[in-house]
Amino acid sequence: MGMIVVDAMWAPYSSTVFACATLEKIYVYDVHVEKHKALAEKKPVKNPKLTNLAFNSKDPIVLLGDTFGGITVIKLSPNLLKRGPPQKKKEEETKKNAPPPPTEE
Repeated sequence: MGMIVVDAMWAPYSSTVFACATLEKIYVYDVHVEKHKALAEKKPVKNPKLTNLAFNSKDPIVLLGDTFGGITVIKLSPNLLKRGPPQKKKEEETKKNAPPPPTEE
């Protein structure tokens, strides 16, 4: 059975997670985990049809627009997050754990 995909977008926090919206449902995929099946699907609205979607750039949240001009906010599962600690903190930890420089004694 075919479906009309109205919008699709890659997640900004993971190179393997993307979502696509049909007229009635949103599907979230992670191609690293499963290439041929959606990991999550949700029918967020009853009467209006979905028109577009957008990922939040910092948090695991998807915004869905519909034909009535409404916006539905969906929080994704933490299991779909693949981001590590910010690079700055990682560098600081490396400096903390590094042995002290040699001294001239």
